[in-house]
Amino acid sequence: MSTPDESLAPGLVVVTGAGGDLAGTVVPYLAQRGWRVALTARPGNEGTTAARFAALQASGADVRTFPVDLASPAAVEAAFAKVRAELGKATALVHLAGRFEGGPAANAGPSATAAALERTLDGNLRSAVNAISAVLPDMLAARSGAIVAVGAAAAISPAPGSVAYAAAKGALVAYLRSLAAQVGKEGVSVGCIMPAGAFDTPGNHAAMPNGDASGWIAASAFAEAVAFILSRRPRGFVHELPLSAR
Repeated sequence: MSTPDESLAPGLVVVTGAGGDLAGTVVPYLAQRGWRVALTARPGNEGTTAARFAALQASGADVRTFPVDLASPAAVEAAFAKVRAELGKATALVHLAGRFEGGPAANAGPSATAAALERTLDGNLRSAVNAISAVLPDMLAARSGAIVAVGAAAAISPAPGSVAYAAAKGALVAYLRSLAAQVGKEGVSVGCIMPAGAFDTPGNHAAMPNGDASGWIAASAFAEAVAFILSRRPRGFVHELPLSAR
């Protein structure tokens, strides 16, 4: 059982969104620091995700991949039960899964607007709620654990063309803030990294080939921020961490 002066030692961390760009930096960073890693991938993509980290596993890191539809509570419950049965209880969760899409247009109408909102809520809010709810019981029982998720500048700084995404990320940030207040007194840390800008990743280079990458946030800095939040001890939790390139 954790005492108030103990920081969280590396144990089993579940990393969602393992097929995304940020996972390519975060997963090796944590594995090299002693964390055992359970990766979640969309059903059908688990082979590609496992192959992505095959070299890391061959080097001796304990990395396993589990397919799961994070938007489905039943699927998450089953997949996380499998993680627990095969690898033990998770001591940390790093939620990297997310979904960005532009729009909807202001004149899209109710059906298209509702559909866009549902997609972004599935990808950003519900996926997080389901994953967090799957690991919290064990963390609360141990009175120890850490959860990290990713917010977005769109949630606090309005911009055109991302209404549904901003709404979903705003809901996620509100959920994380409320959850932090609820479980922090039980020894569980809940932190949200708030990036002020784009990440310097291959995906963003492909999506924004003419962008000025010198103003983008380094993926390595994000991995360091994740590890920092995971390492915080009770009476020194960091619930929200802004991250910028300058």
